[in-house]
Amino acid sequence: MPNKIIRRPHISWSQLSMWENDPNGYKLRYVDNIPLPESQSLKIGKYVADELEKKVSKDKLVEFLRMFSPTCELREEEFNVALGKIMLKGFMDGFNPSIPEIEEFKTGINWTQGKVNKHGQLDFYALAYYLKYKSIPKVNLIWFRTARDSNGNIFLTGELPVIFPREIKLRDILRMSARIKKADKEIQAMYDFLNE
Repeated sequence: MPNKIIRRPHISWSQLSMWENDPNGYKLRYVDNIPLPESQSLKIGKYVADELEKKVSKDKLVEFLRMFSPTCELREEEFNVALGKIMLKGFMDGFNPSIPEIEEFKTGINWTQGKVNKHGQLDFYALAYYLKYKSIPKVNLIWFRTARDSNGNIFLTGELPVIFPREIKLRDILRMSARIKKADKEIQAMYDFLNE
């Protein structure tokens, strides 16, 4: 009998998003452990996130953007909380527990308030906060605008960051809870099938 495939003991936003958008990609990434190629957009987002984690970046443009961004008491704040029997795990880009406020930093070409209002990662983090502290935090998405040059390369434009507030309501938290529970059942069914 082949070895049993062991499921990860938690669900992260990346896992949930991948499962909902591309179950085959989920299997490749999280079951078969095959790294998926990183897009240029993802690479620049990771670069900016890594630079922001440093007390001072050698990248002058990132330092300029930091000057006009909200100050966070905590950076890359890890959370592990239970939604019933489902463990949720993630890292908030910025967290201000004294307010309480979650800051999510994003690069990209076209963020709008409408896109921010539909971005599930903010609901996921607000749910995690709600499960731990029993209140709904303030949430902001801070956008560092990028563009493409004539060769298709992505770069930071250097424009001032745009801060999009996102009002999270209890219904948003309940919807995210339902999405996670549905995905958890479907993911478990896949593992059960693969282990038959």
